[in-house]
This record gives sequence, C-alpha cells and structure tokens, in this order.
Amino acid sequence: MQADDKPAREVVEARISSALPELTPEDIRSSSTLSELGLDSMERLDIVVGSADDLGVIVDPRDFTSSNTIGDIALQLARSPRRSGAT
Repeated sequence: MQADDKPAREVVEARISSALPELTPEDIRSSSTLSELGLDSMERLDIVVGSADDLGVIVDPRDFTSSNTIGDIALQLARSPRRSGAT
C-alpha cells in the first residue's frame, strides 16, 4: 500500500465490509480481488462506483476489471480526478 492510497483503500474496505459482513478485516487483503472475495460483477461495480462517489472522484467503471486487486482499485481511485465541487 502506498501512502497516497490509504484513504481510498479504507473507503473500498468499508464498502466491501458492508457488502460482505461475514468477512473479517484480515480477509480483506490488498492483494485480493473482489471476485476472490465472492463479489459478482454487479457487486464489484457497486463497490467501485460507490467508493468513487464517497471519495468525490470521477472514474470510468470499464477501467476496473474482475482481476483488479483491492490495492489496484484503491490506487486507481486515489489517482482519479476530483469531481467539480467535491470536497
């Protein structure tokens, strides 16, 4: 994990925990993919888009594939442009 992606990773992890409450924090590793955690394509989309909304950034969901790890997703979100008017 890089220092600049920590807030994004925390948001992604919170969304995953909400979607899969049976997982422990230890289950949600930076190297895990959302597919490995048992999320289907619609749930993965919800995690990515919801995290982007929470962070106030603009993303193209097509840039996120089932093979993206949680760390990859967090880094990509951290590097995404901010929405106009987002705080």
